[in-house]
Amino acid sequence: DVVEATALARSGEYCTLRTDETMCGCDTCSESEEWASKLDFSRIGSIEANRGSSGQQSSAICMAETVAGTYLAVAANEAGSTFSKVGYQYFADQATGSYTQWPKEDACSWSSGY
Repeated sequence: DVVEATALARSGEYCTLRTDETMCGCDTCSESEEWASKLDFSRIGSIEANRGSSGQQSSAICMAETVAGTYLAVAANEAGSTFSKVGYQYFADQATGSYTQWPKEDACSWSSGY
């Protein structure tokens, strides 16, 4: 898979989730009536679960960074100028339980199953 291959190519790097990427504590999110949630359409957000080794956790964040540009490009093309069409792009990493999606969403109230 291309995403995993890119993450492996970056294996010398150690990727960490930046504060502005987390989906719990989204200062840039605003309420959307259409989506019934607080969102930031200009960003990708992630939930980092603390499972797996530190190398696996780093790889999951590297994969999230790898897909971010593609997710934003697809969203810019498909979402429409008002973002009234509801749709998500997301992936989860099985080894760590981390989750990444567009649009970034205030997910503090989500289940702690991540």
